[in-house]
Amino acid sequence: MSIPLRAAHLSSIHSVGEQPSIFDILSQESLMKALKPAIGYLMKYLATTYPRLFLSSHRRFDEFYLLFDLFLQNQYLKKYGASFSENFYAMKRIVQCKGTMPLAYWDRMRSLLILNFCSLFRRLFVLIWPWCQTLMSTITIILQLGITNRFWRFFLSLPGVFNRLFGYGLFFVQFIDFIYNSDFGAEILKKNISWKVPPAPHKLLTEKSVQLLDTNKCPLCLRKRENDTALSVSGYVFCYKCIDTYLKKYNTCPVTGLPASSQQLIRLYIQ
Repeated sequence: MSIPLRAAHLSSIHSVGEQPSIFDILSQESLMKALKPAIGYLMKYLATTYPRLFLSSHRRFDEFYLLFDLFLQNQYLKKYGASFSENFYAMKRIVQCKGTMPLAYWDRMRSLLILNFCSLFRRLFVLIWPWCQTLMSTITIILQLGITNRFWRFFLSLPGVFNRLFGYGLFFVQFIDFIYNSDFGAEILKKNISWKVPPAPHKLLTEKSVQLLDTNKCPLCLRKRENDTALSVSGYVFCYKCIDTYLKKYNTCPVTGLPASSQQLIRLYIQ
């Protein structure tokens, strides 16, 4: 700011009275906020122009500016009883209990703490506040789960429930394996199969009825014979498929009821 403009600020302050106006306070705060970016731009220019001298300072600009600001504010508090920006607008700090400027050592330290470290604490608080919110939310959820005891016990009992179900499942698998691989299980399965066998599609003919059939019909399927086959124990001729299936199942002649087997079948080749 130019000298005439600074003089205008000084005249306006003295004309108002001892207490600074709100505009003066806002102006000095704006000046203090603009000081750091200005010095940062200057440090960037010096680091680009003279990298050997200023590159390390530019990389640690926050620490460098904190030390510079401490030194600057301490000198102005010691000499003028105000910070740099406050002195620029002709304002002074007054200790309320003493009515004097903070020229003593501990008074200056308190002022430096407020001027330099409050903004640092504010930035740190803004950085850690989301983590604090997350921590508080997690603690709240844990406490709520602890209060709802039944809900919490349900989740704690799930491993035991799954363990029991797993044991029952293994027992069931072993039982099924025993049924399918043991003789006892085979007998049970045979009984179940025999219960499910459907009845014969027609009544077996008696010997007199068979003798009344046409000579080219099978006594089992009552159709024209295919692959004529004679059963030696009775002499009747059947389809090979019909008589072979019947003998494997019943081991008797379907007409006479005499014991018979597939070995007593005689294939006939009729032209």
